[in-house]
Amino acid sequence: MTPAFSRDELLPAAMPNWRSLLAEGVAAGRATKRRRTAFHRLHDVTSQHEWALSRRAAGRSRILVNIGMPDWNLTKAALREIWDSFEAASLPPPDAYELILERRMGLPATLRETAPQETGPALWSESDWLELGQTVPIQPQAPLIGSPASFENTLLGLAAGMDTMGNFSNFVNRYPYWDDEVAQIASVVRALGAVAAHRGAGVVADSYLEDGHSGVFADFRSIVGWAMFERRLVEGLCGAAYAPAFGGLTSDPFLRAAVFRAIQRTGPADALLDGYCHGDTVGHGDSMDRNLARFVNDATVSMAADARFGWGASYLPTPLTERERVPGTADILEVHRLTRALEPQARALASRFDWRETEILGEAIADGARAWRGRLDEYLAAAGIDLGNPMELMLATRRMGAGAIEHIGLGPEGAYDHPTELTRRTMEERDREIARVAASTGIRLDGIAVAVASTDVHHFAKLVIEGVLEERGARIVDGGLAVDPEVLLDRAVEAGCAAVVATTHNGWALNFGERLAAARSRHGAAGITLVMGGVLNEDAGKAANSELPRDVTPDLNARGIVTTNDLLELVAVLGDAQSR
Repeated sequence: MTPAFSRDELLPAAMPNWRSLLAEGVAAGRATKRRRTAFHRLHDVTSQHEWALSRRAAGRSRILVNIGMPDWNLTKAALREIWDSFEAASLPPPDAYELILERRMGLPATLRETAPQETGPALWSESDWLELGQTVPIQPQAPLIGSPASFENTLLGLAAGMDTMGNFSNFVNRYPYWDDEVAQIASVVRALGAVAAHRGAGVVADSYLEDGHSGVFADFRSIVGWAMFERRLVEGLCGAAYAPAFGGLTSDPFLRAAVFRAIQRTGPADALLDGYCHGDTVGHGDSMDRNLARFVNDATVSMAADARFGWGASYLPTPLTERERVPGTADILEVHRLTRALEPQARALASRFDWRETEILGEAIADGARAWRGRLDEYLAAAGIDLGNPMELMLATRRMGAGAIEHIGLGPEGAYDHPTELTRRTMEERDREIARVAASTGIRLDGIAVAVASTDVHHFAKLVIEGVLEERGARIVDGGLAVDPEVLLDRAVEAGCAAVVATTHNGWALNFGERLAAARSRHGAAGITLVMGGVLNEDAGKAANSELPRDVTPDLNARGIVTTNDLLELVAVLGDAQSR
């Protein structure tokens, strides 16, 4: 195999010594004493790993809460309300909570004050960190690994008593106003060393396989092959325990179970014990009745699969309002109480479902994943990348990008034999929108250049937008994913774009829009039309004392930004821009 990338293209001439970085992390980890959390004390365990083993042996399911209100005080109040509600109902409470931190927590602490605020809490003091494990007897975990601040956050997490820290898949992601990729990867290696120091006590590094590169892959073989690649980085090279998680972008729970079986077949016996199965986040619609029906099916089949195959993984229920807004406490409570109520029925059905199709598909995906990883290893070695150096492997694959990596892994034919559900849905949605727009308007965009970007790592809406605009004749300029607004405007000006289209989902629509409009003013580029769509909201602010975000559409319009989620309307807006 002759690689298209060379070592010189992918790596700087001088790289830090990864063994020294790892040793530094191990030493710091050993010097960090883990506090016992309220969860540890209640159950007399040292870690979730120990608790997971006991729950599996007892034939019980574990559940995980996704939670992240606008600040830590609101989040604490929500956790207390959740705990009290379960106690009042005499239901077993959630076992753990995943704290969805604001993205600027991924930046070094010295840079957070001036970074853009997004949805979710930030931890500003040592007492905030220590309260994570002492507020209620629900074990905290959080996405601390993968970012530029991986090392400092992981040490604070260990000191607070955390035993599950992710999200390793984020090592390929860019963080706002941070461009030092080598420093980011070095921080990840140190963090893995700190986690490795506590491996004997059940501390693990988790990785959600629908973020990072694997969240972009179009074939399930690629996702499972990437999990094998990540496991070698985390466990084989850095000595930390690896815990994969998966599921939110797959609405069919039987299909999701097949992917879990493939991960189980390609890893150690307890490959999934410390991970979690994420409930469906893409199948919900506008009808709460239909959402409830989908949820009951999802939770029942998922917990039944866990019982049937002995994974021991947590189940993470998705609130019925997921499509509408960031869930509030009542939304979270609703599905978690339902999940606990469904658990006995789900486990009773485990032996009654016919799992043969799931087994056959899981085996096929596993076989394809092994071949996928073999091709990737062969390619990297041919490009001069040291397969025994985690820093080189992480930096090289980050710079290669998900598309190139998947093409390499799938081989010369590159067919999507086991396409992901979201890929299939996205392509179907793109084709429907192309047909709808073509049938509804004669507006052509021939000759107009449009920069299309996502403010975060979500890229599927970007694909649909680009498909429609290309069919109308526009020249698409790739604005990027998780791009800074100033960089996006620079790209648009350099490419001679008449418009910029940005899709957003992470709750910083107004902040991004303000910075984008300011960049346009600095460039003196008033002729560039700015358009934003997606989830146009932002935290209501600390003064509002509200856990729900507010709509910022009027604020964006007041700053000269067009807002729409209708691609037919977008084409009309760009047609006007073309005629000016």
